[in-house]
Amino acid sequence: MDKKAKKTIVRVITFSAAAIAVMAVMVVRSEMQISKREEVLTAAEELAYMRAFSEAVSSIEDMNYSLEKARYITSPSLSVGIYSEIFSEAQSAAACLAILPFGGAELENTSAFVARIGDYCYALSKKAAAGIPRTAEENETIISLSQSTQKLASSLIDIQGQVYSEGLKLSALHMDDGAEEANTGSPVQAIENDFMESPSLVYDGPFSEHIEAMEPMFLEGKQEVSSEEALEKAEVFFDLRKGILTQTGEVSGRLPTYIFEGEDEYGKIHVQMTKTGGEALYMCRDAGQEGRGGVTREGALKLAQQFLDENGISEMRDTYTQQYGNSMVINFAYGKNDVICYSDLVKVTIDMSTGHIIGYEARGYIMSHTQRELTEPAISPEAAESAVSAELKVLESQLCVIPTAGKNEIYCIELKCESKEGKHYLLYINAMTGAEEKFLILLENENGTLSI
Repeated sequence: MDKKAKKTIVRVITFSAAAIAVMAVMVVRSEMQISKREEVLTAAEELAYMRAFSEAVSSIEDMNYSLEKARYITSPSLSVGIYSEIFSEAQSAAACLAILPFGGAELENTSAFVARIGDYCYALSKKAAAGIPRTAEENETIISLSQSTQKLASSLIDIQGQVYSEGLKLSALHMDDGAEEANTGSPVQAIENDFMESPSLVYDGPFSEHIEAMEPMFLEGKQEVSSEEALEKAEVFFDLRKGILTQTGEVSGRLPTYIFEGEDEYGKIHVQMTKTGGEALYMCRDAGQEGRGGVTREGALKLAQQFLDENGISEMRDTYTQQYGNSMVINFAYGKNDVICYSDLVKVTIDMSTGHIIGYEARGYIMSHTQRELTEPAISPEAAESAVSAELKVLESQLCVIPTAGKNEIYCIELKCESKEGKHYLLYINAMTGAEEKFLILLENENGTLSI
């Protein structure tokens, strides 16, 4: 090998070694920069955790003091302010707990307890605003909540003191997946264990524990069916050929169902049938192509009504409709003797291009439909209309049953009103007490009507 070739090889080796060295330096620098960025991010996250934890402790302390005041206040008018404070403090505490690195499953009971306190006091505030004093049972509940909240506040303050005195990180206190046994002594886990059996609250609100005990009223007295029986019922209900659907799963919980799926010439189909009674709960399928259509709004209403009648879901009235592209969703509610029961809700979706039923949902109907014994209202329509603002004109009235946040019902007089600008509203007056229960805005456009 000549000298020139040797020099070339040496240069290549030298340049290669230099390149590798440069790359190594770049990798090290990059890793150092990433590490620093991660440290900065970790520090920022920890700071956010500390801030949220401090605010949670502060809100729960304030909630504790407010509950203590509520124990001794007997005036409904003064109680309204205290209940509102507790509601606000509970919302703030729940929001802060959700931010924490252990704010999810590990504090599930504690977070639920805080949310229920706020919701319970919101329900009491509505009673107090109507001048209704607390019952003896409600007084005992307030005392129990005050004691439990005081214990929670004390535990959180202890953790806060431990974190500051020992320089601990909040993120280090949470229990990692698969490390439960190693962290059973965690102060966070100790708090959660204390609230495994928190005070039971039965009231009319979305977090009320009685909701979990509710059973589907429409299914009362019906027997459980096999998946084969449910499949046959699904084929008849939705007019499907045999052999199209096959069982693909099950759903457990308060309303157990069988899941069936399949495909025909129109597309894919998904169906859920209740295990009890084999009733149709849900169906969706592929829609047709937009722009082909010839079914009018009136035609869609007739098709949906006919579908319900043929399946034995009678005395249903269409209440609201909304069109999405080439599909129309029609809300039906049960109505009898001039009373509409909005709890008994069924939704039917029509493909406007083909007239086919492409959607069905009956959870409201299955959970709520029953024979109700409604008396004559104690409030006349004229008396109900006296509660309407002078800026609104009453167009029509209707007796109805509306659901509450706690899944109970209120017998009401529904007043459809119109403003000077032509906008429409719904005011619900309690048919027995005359109290204003709910106020809704109707959003009306060329696609249909929604209420908010």
